Amino acid sequence: MVGGRSERMGCDKAGIFWEGEVLGERQMGVLSLCCERVAAAAPVRPEWLSGDREWVKDSVCGRGPAAGVLGALDWLRTGKASHVMVLAVDMPLASVGLVSMILAERLEGRGVVPRCDEGFEPLCACYPVGALDYLSAWMAAGEHKMQTLVARLVEEGWLAEMTLSPSEKLDFFNMNTPEDLACLQG
Repeated sequence: MVGGRSERMGCDKAGIFWEGEVLGERQMGVLSLCCERVAAAAPVRPEWLSGDREWVKDSVCGRGPAAGVLGALDWLRTGKASHVMVLAVDMPLASVGLVSMILAERLEGRGVVPRCDEGFEPLCACYPVGALDYLSAWMAAGEHKMQTLVARLVEEGWLAEMTLSPSEKLDFFNMNTPEDLACLQG
């Protein structure tokens, strides 16, 4: 799971209570039902993260969400995992069903990234661990925009696009501002 600086929200989005639980723990719970190991990727260990949960430090060669994705890939590189499922903390409508659907589409050496009319959904996607060096090279060259990085991964065959139906697009609602939170609670 990756988070961000929450500048537009004005507070740590992961610590927001939504539907009776802390959003960060909610997202980790969703991932726990679909994945063997779960960790929060962040520059420092989040205050809301309970002691028994794993934390992965963002990669120093990335910026923004790309640093969290790269950190998570590096975390699993030495293990037996072949893929990393990324779920942003600010997508509170993402469900176990959605994550399971994405994971079901992955193949050996190839991950999956959902795509809608507005572009890719790189922070609710499955990345192959083998793409770590490829991503690292692009980030070292100064590229940190997730849309660009994901487009390159698709072009090179590291990721397959998963087209979303209109109803599935709601699962990707991104909560960035207090107004977005009010919309969800309304």
